[in-house]
Formats: sequence, C-alpha cells, structure tokens
Amino acid sequence: MHLNELNDIVPSVQQHNWGGQRQMEKALEGKVAIVTGSSRGIGRGIAICLADEGAEVVVCARSDESAANPLGSIEQTVQEIGDLGGKATAIQLDVTKDDKVRNAIGSVIRDYGHIDIMVNNAARMGQGGGDFWVSGPENLDAYYFTNVR
Repeated sequence: MHLNELNDIVPSVQQHNWGGQRQMEKALEGKVAIVTGSSRGIGRGIAICLADEGAEVVVCARSDESAANPLGSIEQTVQEIGDLGGKATAIQLDVTKDDKVRNAIGSVIRDYGHIDIMVNNAARMGQGGGDFWVSGPENLDAYYFTNVR
C-alpha cells in the first residue's frame, strides 16, 4: 500500500475537523500571583509571563513612578499585561516595611480571596550606580532589608 492510499483510508490530523477552534487551557488559569519588584527588568518579565499563562498578577514595587519614567513603573507593567490580554493590578509596596507588606497581603486576600504564587523579586542596587560595599551604613541597611530579609 502506498502512502497516498493510506491517506485515503486514514485522514491526516490536519484534515480532521475538530468542531471549531479549540483554545488550550492556560496552566495558571484562576491563580493569583504577587510579584514584587515588577516595575521593570526581571520582575516585569516574570509578571508578564505569569499573566500570559493565565494568572491574575498583582504588580508591586516600592514606588508608583509615573508612566513617564523611562525605566518603567508598576502602572506600565499593568498596562502591558492588559494590552496582551492578561489581568493585573498595581500595589505600591516597600518590602522593607512590615506594616506595608501586611496591608498589601490583606488587600490581595480581600480582593481575590487567596494567593497562589509569590515571587519576591524586590532588590536594591548601588545608589547612583555605585557599588554597595562603599556605601554608608544607612545604605547597607537598606540593601539588607530589601535584598536579604
């Protein structure tokens, strides 16, 4: 039997009518994710990827910089997620402030009912592009409370 004859008996998958267009279920559909440090860089990328997989993402950063900031803002991240068809909200959050962290978590629980994914991407870099080890004690404390604690 030749291949052409086999195709007459068993149609290829490409020829099969699946009864309309099927949409694949997204892996994180119905999940709620919080991503700190998500106004730009790796955090922004993580937030966008989680939203692309179906999660509702709470975008957090220590400042709610205006959309005019060339480095990025939580509002810009939320807008980009929305433009791509995802769902996101923004919360200004300084992870070094325990009361702010508790309030943010309480707000997410109140609004969504649960938290499924937590990505702590918040980080503080050298002030003005300088190296952290030549910083004064106040900057070292800020690095510790943001990056380690």
